[in-house]
Amino acid sequence: MFLDKDLVGQQEDVELFNNIGHLDNLEGRLTVWLTINQTPRVHWEFETARGEYDFDSLSFAPPQKLSSWDGSEPQFVVGRPTFTFRGGQRRQSRGYAEQALYGDINAGAHYFDFYLPNTDFLREATASDLAAITKALKCKSFVVEISNDWSVEFSTNQDALDWLKPEFQNRGSMVTLKVRLFQTKQPSTKIQDLLSISLSDASKTLSELCLMLSYINGGYIKPIYAIAKKFVEMETDRVILEDVSSLTEAPLIVPQEELGQGFIRYFGMQDLLDFVQCFPVFQRMLQSPHWKEKWIILLEWYFQGIPRPFGRRRNVLAPVVANALGTLLENLARIILVDEEPNLTQRKTNETLKAKPRL
Repeated sequence: MFLDKDLVGQQEDVELFNNIGHLDNLEGRLTVWLTINQTPRVHWEFETARGEYDFDSLSFAPPQKLSSWDGSEPQFVVGRPTFTFRGGQRRQSRGYAEQALYGDINAGAHYFDFYLPNTDFLREATASDLAAITKALKCKSFVVEISNDWSVEFSTNQDALDWLKPEFQNRGSMVTLKVRLFQTKQPSTKIQDLLSISLSDASKTLSELCLMLSYINGGYIKPIYAIAKKFVEMETDRVILEDVSSLTEAPLIVPQEELGQGFIRYFGMQDLLDFVQCFPVFQRMLQSPHWKEKWIILLEWYFQGIPRPFGRRRNVLAPVVANALGTLLENLARIILVDEEPNLTQRKTNETLKAKPRL
């Protein structure tokens, strides 16, 4: 089913599907839900009603098919599931999955909502006071144009920002941000003239944006639920919103207690919005093979080098931090001075450069 509520502030499990389904050649009750806290996971459970079920030859090889019943519209598909249990008197199977898809994620849509956990950069940029910052900026939401055709809108609430405060020492995960991807000229454009892209393509854009935002967040962030919608013009000249597809994922993100202190804390919300406006440049940067290959590794070293007020690494030894920062700077220097140097002669010269001995 499509979720019709705002998930910002959500920590409790979210049911995604509970109906008749198929597990390979078996038919029965399929239940799928998203766990948000402590770490996001897609769980599934299947109770067999019909089909051959041999208790003596149960296999824990990943199932080839785990979905809603044949002919259901839209189709619900559990992507890349694995078993954790099979058997019992109720002939059950349980496990995890990497994702769950509802509807056709390759079908066209007009705008998209993405829900992200543990976005501490937003708390730091707003100084934990949402009402004051919206009043100061004279806006009800935070909108940034990221290309000629598309913009993003950041939405949160005060309860989510309060949960992120380090002094409360909360642990695990909570949905703290909704990012809406929409067409910049959407309010003034006729429906037939609107651009249409798929949830699959929109998710790729948001994944790249999250790689950029992870840098200022002090830890990885990524959407755990996304929904695509389109405008439909009725014969009565009414316009309605129609759900097209949804995508639930269980990415590796950093729990709240392990986040580092990002640099945006020294700036403000307007600086954050200006930073997001640089996203097209970041996208072009990722098109370079050396940046695309090294960006995640650079983030790893950066996360090891920045301070953490809480968590397992809050008292990390100074030599460990120095080594991480040194490795980060060394690799950054190589990309800039060697990999991106267009002059071959200068590139060879730069390759021989060495750091001066420390005094």
